[in-house]
Amino acid sequence: LLVNEVNVGGTLNVLRESLKAGVKRLVYASSCAVYGEPVHLPVSEEYPTKPTSPYGVTKLTAGHYCRVFYRVYGLETVCLRFFNVYGSRQVVGPYSGVITKFVDRLKHGRQPTIYGDGEQTRDFVFVKDVVNACLRAMKCKNCVGDVINVGAGVEISVNKLANVLTELLNLRDIKVVYAEPRAGDVRKSCADLSKAERLLGYKPKTSLREGLSIILRS
Repeated sequence: LLVNEVNVGGTLNVLRESLKAGVKRLVYASSCAVYGEPVHLPVSEEYPTKPTSPYGVTKLTAGHYCRVFYRVYGLETVCLRFFNVYGSRQVVGPYSGVITKFVDRLKHGRQPTIYGDGEQTRDFVFVKDVVNACLRAMKCKNCVGDVINVGAGVEISVNKLANVLTELLNLRDIKVVYAEPRAGDVRKSCADLSKAERLLGYKPKTSLREGLSIILRS
């Protein structure tokens, strides 16, 4: 109920107030969670949306509202489906991404926890690249009312992520702790960025190692 109130009700409030204020364009931060468990990779925007979590359901619903507000009321909207965004100054908490949690534990000399066997994959995209996509979406002429993937286009396992971080921190002696898989977590994820490149001219520029190095220096 809370996630629905925040993600669906909150988005409706923003859309309604945008209409009242005469906002020209609204760029909505959607999520790859709308796809659920993909059968093949990379995932394009035409892939069936079958979310496996309440969060994914609400992001998909809010995205539908954005398109409806464009078609019915003329409010220009663009839905960007973010994959796993990471960057400096992310807050550590129960809803933190895996990178934030790993960095926090490793910097304090604690073992990172991986849920499952660690071979699940994610498409980690650095926040600077995401900002670039948002800026482009605000000016794009041919993407109004559309949905576009934003990621790095690279499939990285959680095990590999842990290995890169321990290497960058020179903490190879710290061993990962494995726990039971979490319900609702997808097994594989990677974005097809061909539409983003075609409509936005978007190309991610920050590799995972470069992005992690920036975080560790901050």
